[in-house]
Amino acid sequence: MQGLSPFERLTEKVEALLSRCREALEAQAALESLVKEKDAEIATLKEQVAAIEQERARAREKIDEVLSRIDDFMTG
Repeated sequence: MQGLSPFERLTEKVEALLSRCREALEAQAALESLVKEKDAEIATLKEQVAAIEQERARAREKIDEVLSRIDDFMTG
């Protein structure tokens, strides 16, 4: 940078800053896209967990029913 006029040095610094700003904006856009993808994955996983919990509750009900019937049969 030696030998450059103050205006030329200022121009170079501004161009470097603009370049870094563009890079930061691109990185931000990429991260925002990734966050949206992960949010969608989280929503899907929450739905799957809810479905599994419902299935588990139904299974417990059936087991309790079978155990009750066995108890009734045994005490009979």
